[in-house]
Amino acid sequence: MVVAMALCERDGSQLATVTDQQPVRTSGIGWLLPLVVLTVADYAWQVPYLVHQYGPDWPARLSLSVPLVVACGWFGYGIWLQLTGSRAATAVLAGFLLAEVSFYLLHNASGAMLAELLLSNPVLVIASILGYLNTIVAVCYLIALLHRGAASIDRPSVVPPDGRWR
Repeated sequence: MVVAMALCERDGSQLATVTDQQPVRTSGIGWLLPLVVLTVADYAWQVPYLVHQYGPDWPARLSLSVPLVVACGWFGYGIWLQLTGSRAATAVLAGFLLAEVSFYLLHNASGAMLAELLLSNPVLVIASILGYLNTIVAVCYLIALLHRGAASIDRPSVVPPDGRWR
């Protein structure tokens, strides 16, 4: 309410109702930047990994990229919701991070971690290192999301003009 009144005082308009104001974003891209950079790098590296693993047969294996495309979309949607101040942002982004961490934990439980890192194949080693770093960062962001709470991260301070929460 104080923010809404300050905005009105600054531009000279009157405060008719709180619902006439735009939602106030409480966070920007700054705190998300490490997560975005590492996740994009990890997912982008999957292309050379796919080509390297399957050689000339990689076009026949494009169906393997469907989960990757879905995960990228999920991540992008979560980041977009976070940046637009949506109430659903924390749930969507935390769901993505939980799925990603679960995948890597399952992957590592299969014994793949040591086998991948002991190989002298640089494409596989880079993919593995990016994946493990991504897992660590995802766990840190999950903890941050839970610690900061949905209200302090992404809930607008005032009701949007249409009166509905996104």
